[in-house]
Amino acid sequence: MAGLRFVKENIRLTNENSALRKEVARLQAELATAKNIIGGSDIAPTDEEFSAHEEAGGAWLVFHEDGVYAGIAPLEDLEEDLCTCWWALGPDGTPCAWPKAAR
Repeated sequence: MAGLRFVKENIRLTNENSALRKEVARLQAELATAKNIIGGSDIAPTDEEFSAHEEAGGAWLVFHEDGVYAGIAPLEDLEEDLCTCWWALGPDGTPCAWPKAAR
């Protein structure tokens, strides 16, 4: 009888452990995504990424050697080699994931 209880408890703990591992992996992926959003990019978006983001209603926040810029149209005229960091902003103005270019 004690052996059967041990087996059942072992199975329960194994299943619980598996669920916890999956949750940890999910949270690690979510954290990595958040870090990428918060950290921005020191590489300017490609023309395709820029267009896709604009079509989705997004904007950009850019640290430039001459100041900080946000928006769409004025950014097209910035000298990219003077831009030190780029962040994608969603339609609501909050930081969001880097846009994916349409394929």
